Amino acid sequence: MVEEFNIEKKDIITITGVGGKTTLMFLLSGELSKLGKVMVTTTTKIYIPEKSQFEKMYISDEEITGENKNIFVFGKEIKDKKLIGIGYHEIEKLKKNFDYILIEGDGSKEKLLKEWNELEPCIPNFSNVIIGVINLDVIELDLIEENIHRFELFKEKYTDYINKKVSFDFLKEYIKNGKFFGENKTAKKYIFLNGVDGEKKSEKEKIAKGLQEIFKNEDFKIIYGSLKNYTAY
Repeated sequence: MVEEFNIEKKDIITITGVGGKTTLMFLLSGELSKLGKVMVTTTTKIYIPEKSQFEKMYISDEEITGENKNIFVFGKEIKDKKLIGIGYHEIEKLKKNFDYILIEGDGSKEKLLKEWNELEPCIPNFSNVIIGVINLDVIELDLIEENIHRFELFKEKYTDYINKKVSFDFLKEYIKNGKFFGENKTAKKYIFLNGVDGEKKSEKEKIAKGLQEIFKNEDFKIIYGSLKNYTAY
């Protein structure tokens, strides 16, 4: 997928949104590790990576050896079975040592949709590639509190859609109004529509292509595909 996202040496990539951020981050890190030295971290928190996903993981002064060459994970501490990320200034100090840096910069409490508060997403201003993730498994999902992170904020913005189901029109509004890219004005920007697979693949592909057409003249590019099948278009 590196080619689809036009990733180049020394890029600092921040991944935001909902529905596959960590999976995408480690998929890209695996591809990029064949091209150079990769740093992986988060400005929020992620599940503790498996040893198969890194060569070394550094948590404060602790060093953990893994099984995958050229991928180096950095975190501040482990809390509640999650790796807590390091600060922007620490990433900036380390960036000269790596060919590529991948950052997970958003949280969603395992929900399939979210709204962002004033402090989110957590994107360092020196990040020059931002990928916002949406999982098209949300199609026909009920727009109710149990499915949405920060529901109180969400319902203020999408009043007309509450208690309805996710539709093409809703996805159009969600892409238009979501804070996937934070305040960053200069980075290369992408929306990745994940989950184009399974029994509803043709329906999801039709929706994805429709969204690509609608947003074709924006300052971001829409790519769709499947992290399960390692595809992107």
